[in-house]
Amino acid sequence: MNSQVTHSAHYNPALGPRSTSDTSERDNWQHIVQIHKLQELAEALGSQNQKLIEYNENLQKRIDSLLRQNPTIWEYESLTITDDTNQNEKIVTINNVYLGHRFVPCVSLALRSNENGFTLELLNSSKVRNSVFINDLAITESRIDITPTDEPPFIGNNLVLSNLSSTDWTTLFNLIQKLSEQLSMGLITGIEKVETSSLILIKERLSKWPQVLRFDHIELVDSYKEGKYENISIQLTNISFGNIKRSEFSFQIGTVSADQVFDKHPRLEFPASSRESLDNWYAETADHRGERLELRYSQPNDIDAFVWQQLSNTDRYLITAMIYFLPQHIQEIEFRNGHPEKLKWTNVASTMRRIHLNYVKHSGL
Repeated sequence: MNSQVTHSAHYNPALGPRSTSDTSERDNWQHIVQIHKLQELAEALGSQNQKLIEYNENLQKRIDSLLRQNPTIWEYESLTITDDTNQNEKIVTINNVYLGHRFVPCVSLALRSNENGFTLELLNSSKVRNSVFINDLAITESRIDITPTDEPPFIGNNLVLSNLSSTDWTTLFNLIQKLSEQLSMGLITGIEKVETSSLILIKERLSKWPQVLRFDHIELVDSYKEGKYENISIQLTNISFGNIKRSEFSFQIGTVSADQVFDKHPRLEFPASSRESLDNWYAETADHRGERLELRYSQPNDIDAFVWQQLSNTDRYLITAMIYFLPQHIQEIEFRNGHPEKLKWTNVASTMRRIHLNYVKHSGL
């Protein structure tokens, strides 16, 4: 009787049963093969993703070029104008519209003219949800009055406009610009000439709006303490101030306490990561925390004028704007220790602002 015994390629009868170490090596090898396959797949997907990015960028350039050559074109699915006789106003509703590069599902505006003048409002209710503003303005009213007034930029209705983020400000301006242009060229009908003229006037006022530091997001990313020195690291995204624009802006607010005064020697610090955000960034100082540009202040009224003079005019305008609004913007940051920590750093920012503005007032930018 013939018998035949078969064995796997990895099994040697002379050595007895397969050892645990052999099994472990085989499993490890299989894992390595799987990892290599995953790496190859990731590289292939990365290459495809890069091609899609390049394709979309080229497509966007083509669209921008076509729009520049055809400025009357406005991309939207539908635009309706209805009369609300109860409110003596016209409601303009635009669906699936492009405002600049942003796609907005729905915009609804109320235009009202009476003996008191012209009023422009964004409708913001459960029925007509405002999707123009992406940032949370803590606005709960069903109507957002966006009519500019003759008051200062942070008073009355102007406060809403001045507090808009970079993206929201650009989107709102594009909306009013496009609507007023289409009306003035007769491409949209149903609005009286006086209301069209009022919209054009609003567009002109917004185009001349006082320069305000705007950004889309502010975040506390880190904090540090060493002896009498402390700092907090802050990052702003999509920052704009007039024609100055930066995709990111990172800096630190620091202070060295003395005589039991926490904000005795405050300072602004710009680490190496912010070198692309400032024209004349240089490694003014370096230690175990890395290279950085420091702008130091000291109570009661001292500033490191030498460092200040090394900066470009653009740098000085941007930093002055940032310092001016810094106490207000610190209020928007979430601190781990709550209000006491927020109050402490607000005081540091206020001290820097007072010293800085006093210097600029007497010495200029």
